[in-house]
Amino acid sequence: MWRIMRPLCGVRALFAALLIVSVTNGAVAAGLTPERDALEKQLRGHEYRLRPWAGTCRTFYASSTDSAASVTFLPGVLVPVRPGTTVTIRSVDGDARAGFRVRFEAARRRGGVLLLHPALGHDLDSQQAARLFAIAFLGEAEADEPPALEGSSSGALVHLPFCNHGPSGEPSVRFATLDAAKQAGRRACPACFRDLPDVSGVLEELQLGRETEQAVRYRYPIVVDSGRQEHLRKLGETVTSRWPLPLKGYRYHFTLVESDELNAFACPGGHVFVTSALYEASESDAELRAVLAHEIAHVELRHGYRQFRSAQTVGFFAGLFGAVAAGVLANNGGPDLTLATADLLAQLGAMIVLTGYSREHEIEADAFACVYSEREAEGRAPFTRALRKLQFAQNASGVTDAASVFSSHPGIESRIASAGNATIAPFDSSATFIGFDREGNPAVRVRLESQGHYERLEATPSYRGRPGSISSPSSPRDPADVVGLSYRRRHDFRVYATFQSLGVLTSDVRWRSLELATDDGIVVLENSEKTEMGPNDEVGAAFATDKRQTLIRGRIHELRTPLVPEIVHWEQAAP
Repeated sequence: MWRIMRPLCGVRALFAALLIVSVTNGAVAAGLTPERDALEKQLRGHEYRLRPWAGTCRTFYASSTDSAASVTFLPGVLVPVRPGTTVTIRSVDGDARAGFRVRFEAARRRGGVLLLHPALGHDLDSQQAARLFAIAFLGEAEADEPPALEGSSSGALVHLPFCNHGPSGEPSVRFATLDAAKQAGRRACPACFRDLPDVSGVLEELQLGRETEQAVRYRYPIVVDSGRQEHLRKLGETVTSRWPLPLKGYRYHFTLVESDELNAFACPGGHVFVTSALYEASESDAELRAVLAHEIAHVELRHGYRQFRSAQTVGFFAGLFGAVAAGVLANNGGPDLTLATADLLAQLGAMIVLTGYSREHEIEADAFACVYSEREAEGRAPFTRALRKLQFAQNASGVTDAASVFSSHPGIESRIASAGNATIAPFDSSATFIGFDREGNPAVRVRLESQGHYERLEATPSYRGRPGSISSPSSPRDPADVVGLSYRRRHDFRVYATFQSLGVLTSDVRWRSLELATDDGIVVLENSEKTEMGPNDEVGAAFATDKRQTLIRGRIHELRTPLVPEIVHWEQAAP
């Protein structure tokens, strides 16, 4: 009996110990939970705006001490919140010892999480947590006053506010702007100020670029020939230095890869790859420069990022259901859509390499390559010649325009016709307008970049089977059943524009159409992409009409954007 009771005593001792631990933890939790309750009462259900600098870094610090409390901004969903967006606080989890997790949401499924971390070895009370929260968000009624940049009195650098390596324990000097700091002889801290393009979503765009670059490197080895690599690099630098429009600030790299395919790839963010076969097939530097101009246009027009934005709606639900099905959960118990975002970026990067860009994006890139080529001594002839070589190589490999009839990509013949016959001209600086909201605030700036009259070939397939019938023994959409193509010439007039939000908008807008009042009448143009722009965003958009329209030669008197209620009227910008 004693032998039996001894283990029972051990079990009783274990249960007693667990009970003591449980009571102790409960007492501790009881002391920590009120801080969470107080913070949630202060924040939950209220609206705030994301500060502009919250997108410059993921983590900010309360001070420069070694154990400072910090705040981490996680736009961990497929449709991220951008600076300036109004959000609502939905929940606050955590405790004073481990820190707090603040979940916020905005319209159109946007949202994210703010992590409030206590200093090492300290608890985080609700007042301290609220101050950390205010680093990233401000109340709807609060004025957005950017904090001053800091530098030590004896140092040569200037730092972002709320960094963990600024002046500490010594006198500091404050500057209102980076330009003011530079005029005082200070240099921008490389850890704080990264040389990134001033466009929205640049972090996601650069990640998409890295995924695309990885897909290229996986399929194609780098050419080991420093002479040819240097030659390609200089040609690329020549094109960027002569670009007809202001560059957005991407860092361009030009690399030659080994392949017997005639091809080139533009990765979002600025890395351009050219295959050795295309390099060797080019009979002049002008041909290569024309090809590089086409690829640079893909980067400058942000085609990769625009495809990512277009895929977000579908990707959101795919990622949501996929995460639920796989049981991949975030810390709050919901599906972890951050993983879905990463997966979408990886898939889209590989897709860019395998299938290229969409029909509209290829046409846009061709147009800007033509605008660039107009400045070359040989005009567009080198670009057209490069397209013809690509066409011949595709025909030799069994890829013809018959296949492109069923794809989203324009056939080479149509691209050649457009490149050779298009009349393209850039707008001058007067074609810039400011859009005002209902309160009279300047909300959007639009710059009309270029215009063009294009003549393209539209292919109509003839199928195997009865004459005049589209039926065939197999699927009528199978390219193998095409026995011939007939071409019809179509005419398009296109205007390319760049829209820039001025930080006033509180919701997304879609640019569906554009009306221009000119000396010759009203020009009505449609945007097939219905390009979306966020509250703090810059996007490019193409507007077109298939009606006969010559180039706009005179002054544009007025600009209108129907179906955009956020913008009441437009005024021409001061020169």
